[in-house]
Amino acid sequence: MANMLLKVTIAATGTPQQITKSLPSNNLGGNAGFDSANIYVQQLIFQNQGDNDMHIGDVTTSSTNGLLLSGSGTANFGAFINYGTYLSDWWVVGTEGDVLMVLYIK
Repeated sequence: MANMLLKVTIAATGTPQQITKSLPSNNLGGNAGFDSANIYVQQLIFQNQGDNDMHIGDVTTSSTNGLLLSGSGTANFGAFINYGTYLSDWWVVGTEGDVLMVLYIK
C-alpha cells in the first residue's frame, strides 16, 4: 500500500478536467511506460485548497452535477474493500487557478 499526493490546479472555470491531467505523461522526465489512465486506487481523499466550490465525480461532472466540495472542504472515498477505482475515472469542475489536493492510496 502506497500513499501518493497529487496537486490538481483547475485549468479553466466551469470546464470538466480529469484529475490525472496533473500527472506526468508517458514520456516525461524518464517516466517511460507510466500510464496515468491505469492507476488503480483503494482510497481517495480530496481537499479543496481554495475558497470557491468545486464539483467532483465522473465524466458527467459539471458546475451543477457531481459531489459539491465547498471551499476548504474535504471528501473521503473508500477504503474500497472488494474493489477499487481508477484515478482517471475522476473529474473535477471548479474555478480557474484553484487547487484540489488528492491523496490516493494504491
